Amino acid sequence: MRFDVDRSSGASGVFRREGDRVLIDARSLHYRELNGMVQKASREGVGDIEIHRVRGHPYIGTGLRGKLRIRVWGDVGDDLGALMDGPEIEVEGSAAKDLGNGMRGGRIVVRGWAGEGAGKGMKGGRVFVGGDVGPRAALHMQELWYGSPVMVVGGRAGDLLGEYMAGGMVIVLNRNMEEGEGYPTGIGYGMSGGSIYFRGLLRADQVAESARIEVVEGEGLWEIADNVREFCQIFGGDPEMLLAGKYCRISSARI
Repeated sequence: MRFDVDRSSGASGVFRREGDRVLIDARSLHYRELNGMVQKASREGVGDIEIHRVRGHPYIGTGLRGKLRIRVWGDVGDDLGALMDGPEIEVEGSAAKDLGNGMRGGRIVVRGWAGEGAGKGMKGGRVFVGGDVGPRAALHMQELWYGSPVMVVGGRAGDLLGEYMAGGMVIVLNRNMEEGEGYPTGIGYGMSGGSIYFRGLLRADQVAESARIEVVEGEGLWEIADNVREFCQIFGGDPEMLLAGKYCRISSARI
């Protein structure tokens, strides 16, 4: 079956197919047009999609399944990869709110920062953010029978990290920061499961009463080692240096 593209924007050079790869210029596209093209390409079994000149388009990759690689140039809008299960998305830019919202599987890499609610409701898959994430990251993150979600943050995290978190793992590496600079408050508020690893030392008043805090280092960091190494493969850096320091592990006080 021949691939049919919605060209309702009327712009020339918007879409090009080269074998198993699709290239899209999003500059003149409404987000519905763009996402319609991506969804159609996915249904046709395209293996790679490149999207250029993205300017805040939301919902890219929402609900996609199976094997598919999407590379995006520009800053994406809300709900990147929401409800996704399987594909890989890499963003050469930053992401707005609710990155990976409800994600079930696959991998998302954002080379810049991510806004409020990154990792919200994740149930599986992995998210790697090179820069900072906004407040309420990992809100309602949970672990189900088919997988355990992981989010690794290279920079800082905003307040209420891990709010109502019920499973999975968050790793905040705090690269290029002075100890104690810009650390969040309200960590683990309402937390009932999962774990947060925070590079550096936190004060007790930064962690919610519903969570507990312990300092881990050395062999105690075995649980995060592979994910830290994968982060460094993506973004560069020395994983052994990042794993050499002290971390605070935050978990539910109910366990």
